[in-house]
Amino acid sequence: MTIIGGTELSEGGKRAAKVVVIVLLIGIVILAASCGLCINSMIG
Repeated sequence: MTIIGGTELSEGGKRAAKVVVIVLLIGIVILAASCGLCINSMIG
């Protein structure tokens, strides 16, 4: 475990953090798109 504070994360930790952020963003986009489609189909 790396202590997040004054110490820097290792390269692997930085890559893992980037991957987690990207996956979260993609998940949010997919959820928003599917919710929009559901609302559109309900209205239309």
